[in-house]
Amino acid sequence: MNIKLLSHFVLRKPETMVLLLLLLVTAPHFEYIPWWSTVSIIALSIWKSIIFSTNRLKPNKIISSLLTVLAVVVIYRHSHGFSGISAGSHLLVVMVFFKLLESKTKRDHMLLVLLSFFIISTNFLFSQTIATAVYMFLCVFITLLTLLTINQGQSEISLKEKSIISVKLISYSLPLMIILFLFFPRISGPLWNTKTDEVQAKMGLTDSMQPGQISQLIYSNDLVFRASFINKIPPQYQLYWRAITLWNFNGKKWTVNKVNEQKTTLQIKDPGYEYVITMEPSNKKWLFLLDIPYLISNNYNLNSDFTAQTKDPVDSLLQYTANSTNSFHISSDLDLDIEDIALSTPRLNKQAKQLALNWKQQAKKPEDIVNRALEYFAKQGFYYTLTPPKLTRIDRIDQFLFETRQGFCEHYASAFAILMRDAGIPSRVVLGYLGGNINPINNIISVDQSMAHAWNEVWIDGKGWIRVDPTAAIAPERVTKDIASALKDQKNLPLHFRIDFAALQKIKQLFDAVDNKWKQWILSYDKNKQKEFLHFLTGKDFSLRDISSLFIQIILVTLALTSLFYFFNSINRKTDPVDQAYKVFLKKLSKAGFSKAIYEGPRDYKKRLISLLPNHKQEVSFIIEHYVDLKFRKNSKSETANRFIKAVRNFDI
Repeated sequence: MNIKLLSHFVLRKPETMVLLLLLLVTAPHFEYIPWWSTVSIIALSIWKSIIFSTNRLKPNKIISSLLTVLAVVVIYRHSHGFSGISAGSHLLVVMVFFKLLESKTKRDHMLLVLLSFFIISTNFLFSQTIATAVYMFLCVFITLLTLLTINQGQSEISLKEKSIISVKLISYSLPLMIILFLFFPRISGPLWNTKTDEVQAKMGLTDSMQPGQISQLIYSNDLVFRASFINKIPPQYQLYWRAITLWNFNGKKWTVNKVNEQKTTLQIKDPGYEYVITMEPSNKKWLFLLDIPYLISNNYNLNSDFTAQTKDPVDSLLQYTANSTNSFHISSDLDLDIEDIALSTPRLNKQAKQLALNWKQQAKKPEDIVNRALEYFAKQGFYYTLTPPKLTRIDRIDQFLFETRQGFCEHYASAFAILMRDAGIPSRVVLGYLGGNINPINNIISVDQSMAHAWNEVWIDGKGWIRVDPTAAIAPERVTKDIASALKDQKNLPLHFRIDFAALQKIKQLFDAVDNKWKQWILSYDKNKQKEFLHFLTGKDFSLRDISSLFIQIILVTLALTSLFYFFNSINRKTDPVDQAYKVFLKKLSKAGFSKAIYEGPRDYKKRLISLLPNHKQEVSFIIEHYVDLKFRKNSKSETANRFIKAVRNFDI
């Protein structure tokens, strides 16, 4: 009953269908536009609904114009102009609802439907996920339903019939869509690669570190990147993904160093691991590499600190291949300028300096000092927690080491680096991610924001930069397992760590595998993959000119085949006895002065004929309903067709 009511009061009326359609296509934009614009859109929708149902509160032209100008001014001031994706889309979705408010005629409704198609395309500028694609296909389906509703006039086309027609129209467009996707020449990057603005800013690591900064990322399970290993997969405790090295410390914050270090030459003892990184948009320049990288593709260069950056911020899906190893040797010496930076301290933490000097006096080699520091963290009551006490003194390292002794990875990495420097050992902080979720379906590792981590590297003469993770001394489970296993205060864990049902995990793994395929096959389909695909099909290498020529040829062939299909289909229609009989029926009526108007459908024509020819009501209804049944419901029973043809033959005015 509820479905019938919905169909009768909403899905049969063009006005309500247009309103429903606009709300559906603009809903995804609510995430990106200001809250006051969302409220305005909802208010305009309610206002229009009242006009539909009561025919009251219609705005006059002055009020409508003033409200529109006010909206334009506010959007302009908020977005500092109308350039850019977010500003343009913001203006479009709001103006569409002002147009809806003043819409009255069929022409207005048709214009709003056409604008809906445009809004559907703008949604892909903000999100290209599978969920977005499925939702947009649903919106296209509703848009076609709305078009049919607007143009059905007084005829009684059921929701089921309109749905079938809409699905057919979508299916007819799919071959052309696939051809355009596969063969349309890609200039640079994916087809929808567009510079985004502040709306697309991503949370994550920054090029600095201070207490509490990394611990906040644990509350986000947003995907950062996926890694697919060519041969073997490293064990969990070796999954250190480096991104940034921090050198300068002012007593509160660690920052990067702009001085270029001398190029370090690795002597590779074992080739290690080869892997492909599929990196999500981050709006940052740094890349993620497994420790210790020695080779990277895509014309990127490794820096002397074993990190890599792009020229421009990563604002679309990015793929690159890299090689890393755990078995290497560095024979070069540390540059003196870099050594000075790696030993500098703000001279604020006197207790820490004294402790480090004591270790230095007792040590025979630098490794002894490193081990003493790790032993100190392990045996002096330090606590690994998401909610440590705030460090308020100017000597924050002393306050942490000798008073609070509670912290997250950034606290331990910061304190360890200062202790090493005070003991005369060059050190630096490395920011990146630790660990990863291995999907058993495809053996691909997913790394999300909650795996953000900070660790250290110390310089040992004859060995080079050696990784040391002080967090492992306090919470070894953080390295061997995951964050949830390492934290003792489980009550502070985010919800995505607490949900651990086997069925949900399998569903998540399945979705992750599908999402990965979507990104590999669809979102990452750039000019290079297009050339690889064409080489796979033909065995030939294609230039941009070759691809353009091939695309034109395919389009011409497609148009020719389509034309032939419709030509032969029209011939079949001419020989269809049902169509021939219906033409005879129309000719009889036309001779009697009751011609069918060009805009009339069969049922509209039937209603007019019944009012003009009441004595022939039963005959007209029988013939037209059987025709509709045979042609649009695909009822091909021979007895039905024979009854229809016989009724036409016997019909006379």
